[in-house]
Amino acid sequence: MEKFRKLGKEPTEPMAMSKNHKYYPSFRLELENIPEAKSWKIGNKYYLALELKQVAMEQHGEGDKGSVSFEIHGLKILKHQGEKASSRDADE
Repeated sequence: MEKFRKLGKEPTEPMAMSKNHKYYPSFRLELENIPEAKSWKIGNKYYLALELKQVAMEQHGEGDKGSVSFEIHGLKILKHQGEKASSRDADE
C-alpha cells in the first residue's frame, strides 16, 4: 500500500514564522456523510480514503502555483486503532 503524501507548507509571514506553525489544506464534511466522527476526539488523527472527481483546475504562471477542485463521491474510513474499516459510497 502506498504511503500517505505529507502535506502542509511553511509560513511565509514573519509573525507566523516565529510560531513555528505549518499551514495545511483542509476540507469539511457534513456529519450526515460521516456520522462516526461524532465520537471522534479533536486533535486525534484519522485516516480516510476519498473517491474524488476533479471538476476544475486553475494554474497561476509556471510550476505548481494554482489550485484544483474536487467533488467527493465516496469515502472510506480506513482501519484505525483496532476499528474495522467501513465505507460510505455515494453510488451505493
